[in-house]
Amino acid sequence: MLWNLLLMVQLSTAKPVTVDASMLTKPELITALETEPSIFVDAPEMLRRDHEVIEIAVRVFPANVAYVPEDVWTDQQFLMSLFEINVAILRDLPVELQHDKAILRRAIQKDSLAVLMMPPQYKDDEVLMKLAVRSNPLVYKFVSPRLKENEYIIGLALMGDTVEIWNSIPSRFRENTTFMAARVLSNCRLLQFYQTADDKLIRQCASIDPMSFQFVGESFRSDTYLLRELVADNPRIFQYASETVRNDPSVVHPFIREFKIDPDALGPRLINDPDTAMLFLDKDPLLFPKLSEPLRSDLLLAQKAVGDNLFMFEHVGDNLKANEDFVDSVLRVNGMYLRYVAPELQNDPDIVDTAIRQTYKSFVYVSEALKGDPAWVAEQLNTYRMEVDNYEDRLNEEGWGIQKIPELFRHSKRLCRVGLANRGQSLEFAPSYLKDDDELVGIAVRQNGLALEFASPRLKQDPQMVETALRQNGRAIQFADTTLLQDAKFRKKMSKKYDSTGSVLREMGYSN
Repeated sequence: MLWNLLLMVQLSTAKPVTVDASMLTKPELITALETEPSIFVDAPEMLRRDHEVIEIAVRVFPANVAYVPEDVWTDQQFLMSLFEINVAILRDLPVELQHDKAILRRAIQKDSLAVLMMPPQYKDDEVLMKLAVRSNPLVYKFVSPRLKENEYIIGLALMGDTVEIWNSIPSRFRENTTFMAARVLSNCRLLQFYQTADDKLIRQCASIDPMSFQFVGESFRSDTYLLRELVADNPRIFQYASETVRNDPSVVHPFIREFKIDPDALGPRLINDPDTAMLFLDKDPLLFPKLSEPLRSDLLLAQKAVGDNLFMFEHVGDNLKANEDFVDSVLRVNGMYLRYVAPELQNDPDIVDTAIRQTYKSFVYVSEALKGDPAWVAEQLNTYRMEVDNYEDRLNEEGWGIQKIPELFRHSKRLCRVGLANRGQSLEFAPSYLKDDDELVGIAVRQNGLALEFASPRLKQDPQMVETALRQNGRAIQFADTTLLQDAKFRKKMSKKYDSTGSVLREMGYSN
C-alpha cells in the first residue's frame, strides 16, 4: 500500500516522454533515464538487458523492472544486487520470483519494509515475518492477524519503543503482567507505555537502562528512599527524579554531599541557585564548567573555583573576564591566562603588563594594536634583558632563524639581526613594522634573496632593495612590486645582470 502510493506519485510526477527511446544509444539512454525514467519501456531489448542500464532504470523508477526481459533473472546474483539499489523492485518482478523465498529473504535483509511489496500470503509466513520484525519492529503492524497473536513475534516487536507498535499489540498481551515483565526487562523504554507498580521491575530497569526511570510513575520518582538506593548505584539516575524532588533543597543538598550528582540534573528553581552551586564546588571544583552561565558569572563562585583550580578561569562568565581586579589576580599567578580575558583587556597596557611580567610567553595573546607599538614593546623587552642575551647566544650557536625564538623577542632588532643573517626567510615571522625596516630586510635578502617575499610593500618597490635580493637569488624578481615589473628598463637591466631573473620574467609573461 505504502509502496504503491509512492510509485503512483513518482509516476504521476514524471515528465512526459519527449524522446524516441528506440533510437537512443546506451550513453544517451542512461542520461535520458535520469529525467524521463518511463522511457525504459520503449528502449531496445538489447539495452533493457544491459546490467548498467537496468541498475539506473530501477534506481530512478523501480517499476521499470517489469520491462526487463525475464531470462535476465537467470542471473540470480545480479537480481540480488538490485535489492541493494531499490528493494521496491520486488512488487514488479515476475510472479514466480515474487514467490521465491530466497529472494524474499534477501529483500527483507536489505529493507524489512519489503514486506509491503510481497504477495499477501507471505505476511502470514512465520519464518519470513520473524526475520522482518527482528530487523524492524515496525513491520509488526503489517504482519497477518494470525501472526499478530504470535508471542515470539510480539516479543520481537516490543524490542521497539514507539507508540505505533505498542498500540498494535493486542490488549490481552499488554495487560498480562507476567508476559510484559519479561518484555520490559528486554526493553525498559516500554515503561513509557506500560505503567506498573512493580518496584522490583522498576529497580531492575533502572539498573539496566537508567534513562527508563523517567517513564515510571511520579510516586516512584519522588520516593527519596528508592532514589537514594538507585543513585548510590548510578548517580545519573537523579536527573530522572521528579521535578518536585529536583527543586527541593532539603533533598538535593544532602544528595550533592553524598553522591556525584551532576549540576545539569537539578530542577529549574535550583539550577541557578548560588548556595547549591557552592556545594558542588566544595565537593569538586572541576564541576564549575557545568554550572549555568549566571553562576559562572558570580564573582564569589568564580573566585572559589579559580582559587581551588586555576584552570577554571577559562570557564568563568564573560563579565568576569572583563573584570580588571579579578583578571589581574589570575594573571599574577599565571600570565598565560591572558588568552581567555576579554579583548578590551588584552589591549589594556596595565593588565597585559601583569601577564608579561609573569611570563613572556603570554605576549602571543596581546592585542595587535599593542604589538604594533614599538615603544611599548621595547619596555617589555627591557624587562627580559637577560633572556635577550641568552637567545642571542643561542642564535649564534645554533644558527637559528627568528622563528625559533618566542614572539616577544622577535621584536628585538638585536636578535633579528642575528636570526635573519642566519635564515633570511625567517623574515616571515618578524613583526610587520620590522618588515619595513631597511636594515633588517637588507640583512634578510642578502642571506636569501627569496626573503623579499616577506618584505613590506614599500621595500618591494625599492629598486635597490630588490636588486640586493636579486644579487643573492635572481628568482626573487617574482616578489618585486608590479610597479617595478612594469618598468621595461628595470626588467632589461636586471635580466642582463642576473640570468635567472630573465627566465623568471619570461615565465611571468614579461618580455625582456
